[in-house]
Amino acid sequence: MTFDDHGVGPHALMVQRSSRGFVPLTAILELTHRCNERCVHCYVIQPRGKPPELTTGQWKDILGQLAASGTIEVTFSGGEAFLRSDLFEILEEARRLNFSIKLSTNATLVGSEEAARLSELKPWEIGVSLYAADPAVHEAITRLPGSFHRTVAGISAMVGQGMRVRIRSVLMQENLGQEEALEALALRLGASFSQDPLLTPRSDGSLDNLLHRLTPQQLRRSLEADAQRLLGEDDPARWDEVRQDKLQSFMCKAGINFVSIGPEGQVLPCVQFQQIAGNVSERPFAEIWKTSPVFRRLRATVNADLDTCRDCELSPLCFRCPGEALLSNGDAFGPSTYACMRAGFLNELRASRRGFPER
Repeated sequence: MTFDDHGVGPHALMVQRSSRGFVPLTAILELTHRCNERCVHCYVIQPRGKPPELTTGQWKDILGQLAASGTIEVTFSGGEAFLRSDLFEILEEARRLNFSIKLSTNATLVGSEEAARLSELKPWEIGVSLYAADPAVHEAITRLPGSFHRTVAGISAMVGQGMRVRIRSVLMQENLGQEEALEALALRLGASFSQDPLLTPRSDGSLDNLLHRLTPQQLRRSLEADAQRLLGEDDPARWDEVRQDKLQSFMCKAGINFVSIGPEGQVLPCVQFQQIAGNVSERPFAEIWKTSPVFRRLRATVNADLDTCRDCELSPLCFRCPGEALLSNGDAFGPSTYACMRAGFLNELRASRRGFPER
């Protein structure tokens, strides 16, 4: 595999070089799997009773190990991270180590005091889960009465403190048709907005939450509405070049320059890539990162090595997630029914645009 540093911006160049040297540039730390919401689509299996989560001291030690390994960006997630009473102590350690800090939350537990304290840590971005502009629709998904107004109040408090907030939504059966209203609400609140129709099976392999996925017909209509952004400036003359670049690329960033650590110390390529590479309560992070067979296989595999993808003409349009393939079909290196269907729909939309031949 070859990389070209010419004509690349500083951030992209840093990402390229971290991929080249397998530096864990970005880490997601799931501080807990506990949550006060019970979202119908969520992939996280919430624990019963009091789970054996890592202690404050252990998380601080992990942050130090990540800093020594070259990590510069850390996202704190859950479950709901604000359910940990030591959240700010952990965040303060991350700030002391000069990490770029991101936080994922439902914001229901964020009041003016929490927002003010959070702003002092200068997080790069706060991602907030909000699924509809209609309170009844949102709360049918979260199954927590009052969660809509509490989340909106939390967003307002954080925006009021000058923080960058991004509303993140999952498009599914329950909130289909809410997209424009939700984006307009984000604009009124002073937040940015993003939405994704990808649902992955639960981390224990159960598929019941996939009943909330869009039907194929609904997915196609959703992609059609967003075709301009998804297809961008499509240049048919570069199709084969883009395809070859994609085939010679890693499946995704997981295990390449991206890693996840769970509440009990389990090290995963990604939160949705449920293959445990090791546990930081048993072995140093650097040792796991460098020697785990899970990571070694990922680093030895590019898209051209995948039987399903090698001869596919649609790779430039493919957004295949190996974690989703693992949970859905039992093989991270095998087919992803969802990704193949999505790429096919995008290709149909591409063909319908004048001058872009169908593949």
